[in-house]
Amino acid sequence: MTSLTQAFANMPQAVEANMTQRTSVNIGLKKTLVLRGWRLVVSAFLCVCFLKMCHFEPANILSKLDKRHFLQKYFWKEAGFVKLKDVPGLDITPRHDPTVIPLCMGDSPPTMLPLDDQLDDVEISRQFHSALDYHNAYISGRVTPCQVARAILRLIHPKSTASIHRESWIEIHENETLQAARLSTERFASGKSRGVLDGVPFGIKADIRVESFITSMGMQVVPELPCFQPAGESAWPVTKLEEAGAIIIGVNNMHENGAGNFPNVAQLWAVLELADHEADTSGNNPTTGTPLNAYNHSYYPGGWSSGAGASIGVGLVPICLGTDAGGSVRIPGAWNGIYALKPTHHRLGCRNSTVSVVGPMAATVADLAVAYRLAAQPDLNDNVQGLFCVSIPPNVGMPKLIGLCHEWLDHSDPLIQTMFKEMTGYLTSHLGYQVVEIHLPYLEEGQLAHGAVCLSEAVGKTHSRGLRLNNWLTMVNCQGQVLLSTAQHASAMELIKRGQLRQAIMQHLAWLFKQHPGLIILPPTTPFLGWEIHQDDARFGLSDGNVCWNSTRYTWLANFSGIPSVQFPIGYASAPCGSGKLPVGAMGMGQWGCKEPLLGLAKEAETYLCEVSPDGRLRPQH
Repeated sequence: MTSLTQAFANMPQAVEANMTQRTSVNIGLKKTLVLRGWRLVVSAFLCVCFLKMCHFEPANILSKLDKRHFLQKYFWKEAGFVKLKDVPGLDITPRHDPTVIPLCMGDSPPTMLPLDDQLDDVEISRQFHSALDYHNAYISGRVTPCQVARAILRLIHPKSTASIHRESWIEIHENETLQAARLSTERFASGKSRGVLDGVPFGIKADIRVESFITSMGMQVVPELPCFQPAGESAWPVTKLEEAGAIIIGVNNMHENGAGNFPNVAQLWAVLELADHEADTSGNNPTTGTPLNAYNHSYYPGGWSSGAGASIGVGLVPICLGTDAGGSVRIPGAWNGIYALKPTHHRLGCRNSTVSVVGPMAATVADLAVAYRLAAQPDLNDNVQGLFCVSIPPNVGMPKLIGLCHEWLDHSDPLIQTMFKEMTGYLTSHLGYQVVEIHLPYLEEGQLAHGAVCLSEAVGKTHSRGLRLNNWLTMVNCQGQVLLSTAQHASAMELIKRGQLRQAIMQHLAWLFKQHPGLIILPPTTPFLGWEIHQDDARFGLSDGNVCWNSTRYTWLANFSGIPSVQFPIGYASAPCGSGKLPVGAMGMGQWGCKEPLLGLAKEAETYLCEVSPDGRLRPQH
């Protein structure tokens, strides 16, 4: 765990929150209308009629409404966001950036922990091929990187209509992939392998920059817009994995972040109900297709890193890079039975966001650690990421503490609670963990503030991208037009109150970590078992803010406060629909900069899953 003498930049003061005031405001979130299938079709018809009656084109209607503001302000109020300004007990300096940096100590700190400790005892997850399995196969000559790359490309090729894996990928550059595989094959043939990741296939989520690929964000590509031009260079984590010899298979599909210049009026009515308090987490994407859940095709893979989660879950690749603004690597990690890490804010590079970070996803904890350590090497051209010191492994002899907040855990379904208690019971009875009963302030208010921050940042980014257009809202579909035009009317008082909530929550977390050094806060990853696909979802899409809100009940905290978090599977449960059990995940959250202890917990949970849980570790049946 992080040293007691560790120096930090931007560390909040350790101040316990006033727990008597934490529930004095009833946010009172309403149940929202769920729209799917013919209900959504009828809503679309009504929307078209409404547009014709107003004699406005879809691209211009919001600009007309925008001059009056009343409609957007009504939507904002109905969503509950305005109630944030009435939260009492927050006469503190607001904080809008959660970045906390553990600083390097000494003259020449290492740039990366060695990888050797992650290459031992990998037999535990033999059901899934690890990076070391690929490496050993290449060394022995049983298979070559070229053969592996060709086999995967055949399964995901856009013309492979019979493949169930095709929807997990939205852009592949076959020639570039095969060239990288040939170079890797030559290195192994000449005894010059770059290490354990040389020749290992991996994918990258569609909102991360990859040289020569379009950063489409799962949207319909509009070639004439600058934001849809191929990237000139790759993001730092992508570059470091490539330098280690890993082979880019392609760009993974994701939940759509808007659409192109062709408004989807079918979704307008859904937004008029303001069903989405924050980005949808199902992984449904009518524009580029919806990946299948690795274990049960009647359920969603989770979003936004849906393609990455599904690809690893079925064993197609062992590693992917995703992003996480509210659970987007951890939710698909949980629902596809894999491991995922949301690092400390800005740890893998700055993303011009106060909630979103790049994070690795992997089939095994060893692969997760290897990918993270390589991607986290300091970028000396990044004035923030380059300051982070290397996370320190847990000190032998220090107490192993897990923090349980029971008023939070009680929101989980009984099945999830039972499996979670069995796992925590094993940690305490067999692995020496001690339970610390903790309280967390402003759970509902903080989750709502996190959603408001996500929307406000979306307004800023979309506005910046569309400055060349007469109306920047034409970049997105009707759903996005209503949502973003609504979010831009948030008041200054609400902005300040969000910052004060963030400050209070971060100060309380700092107090907890000071009172209990090495504490790992432990909830389930999601409070329910999977998200069922309904008929016509793929064709028309869906809007279900109730399930979306519930799915982020535990994940939002790490993004809002900037602390690291790791997702790990703890077992499987029978699903009400479809064929195949569904995975259940749990999640550890630790102090800023404290990733290695989280990976250590995930490793012990991996042992529990494979050797103790009733089913062991299951491979998908498909």
